[in-house]
Amino acid sequence: MHTGSLIRDHKITTVVPKGSLVASGGVDLFSAGFKRRLQKGGQLHVHSWCGTDEDGDNVIQAGSLPRDDKEHWAQLTYFDKMLGKKDGPAFYFYTIYSAKCENTHLMSTDEVLKYHLATEIFE
Repeated sequence: MHTGSLIRDHKITTVVPKGSLVASGGVDLFSAGFKRRLQKGGQLHVHSWCGTDEDGDNVIQAGSLPRDDKEHWAQLTYFDKMLGKKDGPAFYFYTIYSAKCENTHLMSTDEVLKYHLATEIFE
């Protein structure tokens, strides 16, 4: 999140070129771009984060926590900054419900557009 804030603060453009695959925290960094360019054929993969309970015995998926749980706060704050007050939370909750932490979900062009994740999709 700190690196993403530096990217945004320095108004750096992020690019996902054709043939590349960006996943997980890489999508978080892509979202930090002042301009976010996705070339057709580039892939963005998202998923839930997870952790363990206090005993370390059980895996907890972010999507199983209530939406107002404090564990979401850091990511919600980050995506508010990167994508705005409307798209940021919507995108964050979409990611945690799209795939469990051990898998990924390949975003469709429609999904990228829905959350304004890319400011430009190009050939």
